[in-house]
Amino acid sequence: MKNRIFFIILIFIFFKNISYAQEIFNFETKSIEIIENGNLINASNGKAVSGDKNIEVIADNFQYSNNSKTLKVNGNAQVLIKSDNLRIKFDEGIIDQKKFTFEAFGKIEVEDLNQNIKISSKKIIFNNKDKILFSPTNSVIRDNYGNKSIVDNFKYEIKKDLIKVKNLSLIDKDKNSLKLSLAYIDTKKNNLYGKDAFVSLNNKTFNENSEPRLKGSSIVNNDIQTEIKNGIFTTCKKRDDCPPWELSAERIVHDKKKKIIKYENALLKIYDKPIIYFPKFQHPDPTVNKQSGFLAPSIKSSSNKKNFLSLPYYLAISDNRDATFSPRFYNHEEFLLQTEYRQANSKSNHISDFSFKIDDDKKLKSHFFYNYNKKFNLDNFIQSDVDLQIQTTSKDTYLKKNKIKAALNNLDDNVLESSAKIYLTKNNSSTSIETIIYEDLDKDESDRFEYILPILNYEKALENKTNLNGNFSFKSQILGKNYNTNVFEKINVNNLIFESIPQITEKGFYNNYEFIIKNSNTSAENSTEYKNKENIYLSGLVQLNSSLPLVKESKNFRKILNPKLALKLAP
Repeated sequence: MKNRIFFIILIFIFFKNISYAQEIFNFETKSIEIIENGNLINASNGKAVSGDKNIEVIADNFQYSNNSKTLKVNGNAQVLIKSDNLRIKFDEGIIDQKKFTFEAFGKIEVEDLNQNIKISSKKIIFNNKDKILFSPTNSVIRDNYGNKSIVDNFKYEIKKDLIKVKNLSLIDKDKNSLKLSLAYIDTKKNNLYGKDAFVSLNNKTFNENSEPRLKGSSIVNNDIQTEIKNGIFTTCKKRDDCPPWELSAERIVHDKKKKIIKYENALLKIYDKPIIYFPKFQHPDPTVNKQSGFLAPSIKSSSNKKNFLSLPYYLAISDNRDATFSPRFYNHEEFLLQTEYRQANSKSNHISDFSFKIDDDKKLKSHFFYNYNKKFNLDNFIQSDVDLQIQTTSKDTYLKKNKIKAALNNLDDNVLESSAKIYLTKNNSSTSIETIIYEDLDKDESDRFEYILPILNYEKALENKTNLNGNFSFKSQILGKNYNTNVFEKINVNNLIFESIPQITEKGFYNNYEFIIKNSNTSAENSTEYKNKENIYLSGLVQLNSSLPLVKESKNFRKILNPKLALKLAP
C-alpha cells in the first residue's frame, strides 16, 4: 500500500463510544501503515482532516493513537482551524481529542486570519473547546499596523478578542517604543490597555543627548493615538535625579496622524519645581521636521549669573519659510527675544538672526546677523554664486554677556564678520573675489577692525605642450589687508604646478612626481609677518612620491595598509 495515495476513513467504535465526529480523521497521504490491531496508524507526506472538517493538518509524518485519541505530527507541519480561521506552522505537535487541545513545539508561527495578527513562539497550547491560545514562553506578536510586541507570555481568548500579555515591549511603525509590565490587547478594536506605562519616542529630530519619553499611570494605545493618564513628558537625558525639566499633565494624548502631543491641565517643572501652568497645551512630536509648536524649554545662566527660562517656539510659515522665536524670561523683570528667520528659494537663500533686550538700565541692546546667497545663470560660466553677510551689535559686551548663540556666527563669539563674495567657475578655471571686514569686540575701537580688500583667487588647468607625462595648473592669489589701524599688507602669490601621471611597477609600487615654481610678491608697512617695502621672492619645490598599497581581505573585513615615502628638494 506504500508509495500510492490513499483516502481512508477510519471509524473506531468501542464499547463506550459510538461514532464521535471529532474522533474521526481522514488521511490523504503518500504512505500509511495500520498496526497493533488498528490502534496505531503511521502515515507520511500528506494531510489529515478531522471528521467534521474543522481541523486540517499538513505534515511529513503522522502518528495516530486510537487508545489515547492523540495525533502526533512533525516535519513541515501546519494546522488550519477553520472555525477560528487560525493557521499554525510548527515543528512538532500533538492533537489531544479527549482534552480538546493542540500543543505545538519548536519554531512556531501563528496567523489569525480574521484579525491579521501573527505570533511567533517556541511553545503554544490551543484549547479548542474554550477557544484559548496560550504560550508560557517568550513570544513576538505582530499586527497589521506595523506594531511589533515582544512578551514573556500571552493568553489569547479568541471569543473575547482579547490577548493578555506579561512584560510587553512594543515598537511601532514610527520607531516609538512602549514598555508595560501587564497589558491587554483588544484585537477587534486594535487597542492596547496597560498600567505603569513607559514610552520612548523616536529621536529623529533631536540631538543624540536628548531622550524624548512619556510615562504615566495608565495607557490606551492604538495606530491613531496614545492616551496616557497622569503622565509626564521630557526630552532630557536619563539620570538618577529628577530631569532638568518636565511637563506633567492629567491627560496626555500623542496624535500619531497629526504628529502632535496634547496636554490637559499641564504643569511645567524645572528641577521638580512648578513654574508655569497650562490648562491646555500642545507641541509637535519628536519625529516632526517642520511643524509649528513649542520646542523643548530650558533653564540657563548668563555670564552675569542671571538665571533665565528659555521657551522657544518654532513657526512653519510655508514650505520654504520658517522662523524660531526664543524668548528668555529672567528673574529680575528682564526680557530678551531672539528670532531666526529662514527662507530657501530655488536659487537663493536668506537667513537672518536678531535679538533685543532691555536691561536694568532701561536701554535697548540688540544684535543683527544676515546672510544672503544667490546662484546666477551667467553666460560662459558653469557656476556663478554671490554670498553676502552682515554682522553687527549695539554694544560690545552684549553677545558675550547674554551668551547669544547664532548659527550664522561660526567664528569666536566676540568676532563679527561682514563680507561680500563672488564665485565663478568655468570648464577649466575658477575665480573667487572676496571682501571681508572682521570686528573683534574685545579690542579697542582703534584696533578692532581688520579689512581684507580684496581676496582674489584664480585657478586654471593649463594645456601640456611639453614631453612630460602629466598635468599643469596655475594658481594665483592677490590679497590686501589692513589691521591694527596702521598695518598694511599686500600679497601676491603665483604657483605653477605640475603633477605627473602615476606609474605602477611590477612589484606594485605606485610612483609619481610633482614640482612647483612659486613667485611671491609682498609690500608691507608696520608688518611683523612680512618685510616692509616691496619684496619679490622666487622658489621651487620638487617632490618624489612612492607608495605600496596592501590589502588583506577576509570573510567580514577588508584591511588596507598604504605605506608612503616622499622625497622633497627645495632649490
